[in-house]
Amino acid sequence: LVVTKATGSLRHFWDTVSADEAWDATLGTLQLSVGTTLMAVVLGTALAWLTTRTDLPWKGFFRSTLTVPYIIPPYIAAVAWITLANPSVGLLNKLFGAGALDIYSMTGLTWVLGLSFYPYVFLTVRAALESADPSLEDAARMSGAGTWRVLKDVSFPLMRPAVIASGGLVFMATASAFGAPVLIGNAARLDFLSTSIFDAYATGLGGMATASSLACLLFVFALVPMLLRGAHHAVLTGKAPRPTLVRLGRARRPILAAMTAFVVVGVLLPAVAVAVTAFLRVAGDLRPANFTFENFEVLAERENRSAIVTSLGLAALAATAAVVLGGLIAWLQVKTRTKGRTLLSALAALTLATPGTVLALGLILV
Repeated sequence: LVVTKATGSLRHFWDTVSADEAWDATLGTLQLSVGTTLMAVVLGTALAWLTTRTDLPWKGFFRSTLTVPYIIPPYIAAVAWITLANPSVGLLNKLFGAGALDIYSMTGLTWVLGLSFYPYVFLTVRAALESADPSLEDAARMSGAGTWRVLKDVSFPLMRPAVIASGGLVFMATASAFGAPVLIGNAARLDFLSTSIFDAYATGLGGMATASSLACLLFVFALVPMLLRGAHHAVLTGKAPRPTLVRLGRARRPILAAMTAFVVVGVLLPAVAVAVTAFLRVAGDLRPANFTFENFEVLAERENRSAIVTSLGLAALAATAAVVLGGLIAWLQVKTRTKGRTLLSALAALTLATPGTVLALGLILV
């Protein structure tokens, strides 16, 4: 229906998608999606390999803490990094000097979304490594291959399907992201398709066709990862033995220090920033006299209590519906030979790349 509404007037559709504003939004979305995907894939793959195939200390701690961003919405992550790296009142700029860091940029937004989405890759690749037969790597070592050769010719091919799948997921999730691009992108005067769709719809009923036309461009971002097919892979495994861990040697301490620094900066620091700011009368002022508990009085207001109850109810209903529908579609795809199951799975994945505003737009049209 969104496509039908968009193409109801082909002249209006073409004028919308060929306008400079649409091109700017499309290029901005592409740049953000590619940058975020590269960052997430590099971080997630490296962290997954280090925590499964090496003798890195504290692996249990890292496996737990590195998944924390998975449960924090990118919108909240954006709030946290605005608190930290706002060029004028950011907490980090209070330490390094005003303007030292500026979150209001394409780089800043890519950083926020990359930290939010790398767990998609980390969890997927880690699961792939844990289920793969490590005897393949052991056989390569016994044949005289060094660590780098084993990683390049054996370990990475084992990870490749998981990397491609999770990278496509990050690409689609970034293209459809709305909260973080609104908070950071609008202030930086950056245009993205998700925010442009909302802006067009917010102008009133007259903007419905424009919003639908822009939504058609966003659908392309959903189709690209699904159309990219890697080579077929087949890994034969029985009960996987314990893998032979790669000894990091002299690099063990520097890697441990780098991992710890990443957890502090990428995971703990944003959470602490949000928590500390909740107690401040004036943002960015860390003097003891500026701390207060009065900010939490808003939780007692009726509209906020109602918002909490509504959010919890919506989360419970949406999670239940997602588990039932997603489980059914997955079962049909994997366990049956039902005709059209692949198309059904593809259509289900398509909604992931569609912002909630566009889905709402389609329901309004219905």
